[in-house]
Amino acid sequence: MRKICFLSGYFNRFDLNAKSQGGAEYQNYLLKSELEKKNYQVYFISLGDRNEIYRDGNTIIIYIRKKKLTRKLGDNFFLYLPHVYNIINRIRPSIIYQRMSHSWTYAASLYAHKNKIKFIWAAAGEEDVKPFKKDRLHNLLFNFLDHLLARYGQKRADTIIVQAEYQRDLLLKNYNLVADAVIKNYHPLPCEKIERKGQFQIIWVANFSRNKQPHIFVELAKYFEEKKYPITFLMIGRPYNEYKQKMIETDISALNNIQYLGPKDQEFVNRSIAESYLVVNTSILEGFSNVYIQAWLRGTVVYSLNSDPDKLLSEKGLGFCAYGNFQALVAAIENLFTDKEKWFLFSQKCRQYSTENHSIENQISKLLPFFK
Repeated sequence: MRKICFLSGYFNRFDLNAKSQGGAEYQNYLLKSELEKKNYQVYFISLGDRNEIYRDGNTIIIYIRKKKLTRKLGDNFFLYLPHVYNIINRIRPSIIYQRMSHSWTYAASLYAHKNKIKFIWAAAGEEDVKPFKKDRLHNLLFNFLDHLLARYGQKRADTIIVQAEYQRDLLLKNYNLVADAVIKNYHPLPCEKIERKGQFQIIWVANFSRNKQPHIFVELAKYFEEKKYPITFLMIGRPYNEYKQKMIETDISALNNIQYLGPKDQEFVNRSIAESYLVVNTSILEGFSNVYIQAWLRGTVVYSLNSDPDKLLSEKGLGFCAYGNFQALVAAIENLFTDKEKWFLFSQKCRQYSTENHSIENQISKLLPFFK
C-alpha cells in the first residue's frame, strides 16, 4: 500500500460536515476520500489543540499541539519545522501533497529531494501566488521568514497545481514558476431538494476574519432595511476575533432583516444556499471560493465585492463583481431583486457551468494521475 502524506494547516478529523472546516481542508477531504478508494494509505500532519494521533480507516491524522506563542502572534508554522520533518521521516511516504503555502512547504521539499520522492504543491488561494504583503507589522519578521521558506519549497516542488488560470499567470509573473496543471475546485453534485420559498434571501458564508469583511455584509443588510426591501440576510461562519465578533453581533442584533447562525456543517450550508437566491462574497482576497461552486451547483447566483476568479462572474454570466465599489454592489442587488427573469437566466448558467466544470468526477480524474 502506497503512503501519501498531506501537510495541512488545520484539518478537522470529523469529516466533511465539520463546522470549522476551511476551503482547502474540504478539498483535501474530498481528495483523500478518492485516494482511499484506490487503497492508498493517507496521512495528515496538522496543527491541533493537543498532540494526538487519530485513525479512521486508511487515514491517520497526526496532530501537533499549537504553541501558546502562536495563539497570540499568528500561525508561525516555521516553529514546527523540525517536528514536521521528523514526522514525515517516520511516515516515509511515497508522495507528499500540500494544498497551501507556508514554511512546511520547505520541510516537504527538503525531505522529498533528499529521499527522491514526489512532492506535489497546490495553491489554495490568491495569497499563495502573490508577493509578500506587509499587512501585519506586529509580526512582520516571523511572517516574512515563513514566506521565504514557503517560496523555497515551492521552487523545488516536482509538480505545481493551481485552481484557476489567473493563479497560473500570477505564479509565472511573480515567481517565474510554471504550473503543471490548472485543476478547478471540485464538489459533489447536490443531493438536497432545491426549493426557494418566501422572501428573497441573500446568504453570506465565511469565517469572520478581517479578510472576509463580515461587517460589509451587515452594512448591506442595514441599507436594505432602511430602504424597506423585503429581503432576508443570512450569515453562516465561525467566529475569529472575540472582541470584533462581539461588535459585529451587536450591529446584527440592531437589525430585523439579518440573522447570524454561527458555524454550521456542510449539509446545513448547502441546504441554506439552495434556499437562497443570492450568495454575496465580501472578501478582500479570495482564491477560488468553494462557496461559489456550492452556490452555482444549486443555481444560486454569486455577487462579489472584489473576487472574480478568471472573470467568471463578469464575463461568463455567473453573477456580478463590483471590483471594490460598495455602491455598485448595492445597485446590482437592487437591480437583480426587481428583475426575476435576469436572476433566472443567471441561475441556469450557474448550474450548467458548474456541473460541467466542477464535479468531482470531472476534476479529480485530472488530479489523480499525478499521484501515480
